[in-house]
Amino acid sequence: GAYKIWRHPHLKLVDKCLQYVVWLAMRLDKLDSVAKLAGPEGATARRRFEQFNAGAAARFAAKHWTTMVETTPEGVELIVYSPKDVDSPVPVVLWIHGGGFTIGGARDAFGAELCAAAVQAGAPPFAWVSVEYRLAPERASRAGDMHSNPRRNISSAWRRTFATENHASQPRRHRHPAAADDCAAALRYLAAASDRFSAMHVAGASAGANLAIVTAAAAPRLGITVASLFAVSPFVDPRGASASYAANANCHIAAPSWLAASWDAYVGPGAAAKERALADWRVCPQTAV
Repeated sequence: GAYKIWRHPHLKLVDKCLQYVVWLAMRLDKLDSVAKLAGPEGATARRRFEQFNAGAAARFAAKHWTTMVETTPEGVELIVYSPKDVDSPVPVVLWIHGGGFTIGGARDAFGAELCAAAVQAGAPPFAWVSVEYRLAPERASRAGDMHSNPRRNISSAWRRTFATENHASQPRRHRHPAAADDCAAALRYLAAASDRFSAMHVAGASAGANLAIVTAAAAPRLGITVASLFAVSPFVDPRGASASYAANANCHIAAPSWLAASWDAYVGPGAAAKERALADWRVCPQTAV
């Protein structure tokens, strides 16, 4: 079933379109390097990309799902897509968008088209929920967004699972473990909604696939059962030393410079930060597999 969904012809088209929109946004803002998307000079280009992404996601999802915005007790925003004309509990997919930990958002066209492809491949009715996790490093919090509140209500079980040393950051610079915390909050929220959701599944693409693996690995520690994991092109090597980096070195969007800048934004710059990340399953989840 996963193979049938992944081979759906629309997915590659959507992926290409999103890459083109990133390129166009860079040209409009005269960004000479894709790595600059991760910095303050890329804020306008990121906003343009997110606006297009959100509009496309809404169009793809409208045929099969109704959409609601919900917020976890910890202040994490979720876009909840519920199947139309279904009143009983249904399986739910927690979708975690990609973007190198630095761009993108919960209103994600690729995730919407992936789920639509699953419906077209014959999947039974299911809900999917996209999480608005905090990005690194320059994403500004919206007015009133609880993401800007340093005293967010995080449970003791959550803190034990994601206990970390010296991850303090400047305001609005959301390095690890902020994104992992938000995805865990989403998982806990869905697990508590047993009147709406039955089996729980976790999926993501690129950096979202990294977070999907981390979230699935954290689930047993939180007393939650995850039925399946679907990780598309996981972004898991902060050193950039794997064979896939070399094979795709000439890729315009996922350029090595941007991938390196994204890791710097997420775990901090320098070789020492990368080495610490390699030993941490919440950053490099291959250490937990």
